[in-house]
Amino acid sequence: MLAVPDDDINAAHLAVSRGLLAAAGVEVIDFPYMSSFEAEGRRVLAPYLSFYVCNGAVIVRWPGRSRT
Repeated sequence: MLAVPDDDINAAHLAVSRGLLAAAGVEVIDFPYMSSFEAEGRRVLAPYLSFYVCNGAVIVRWPGRSRT
């Protein structure tokens, strides 16, 4: 789980959100800042995550790729 100092102004909001999501059966997976993943044999840097997970699929904007 992502460590957030208690004095961080977002700590309380994060705790509430995690509790609500857990109660709804949603799994939250923390990623370290500047995480990366491998796709098509290339290491892809993901400085922020904008993934959408739905019905067994993950939709992600891939930098450097055309939109089509």
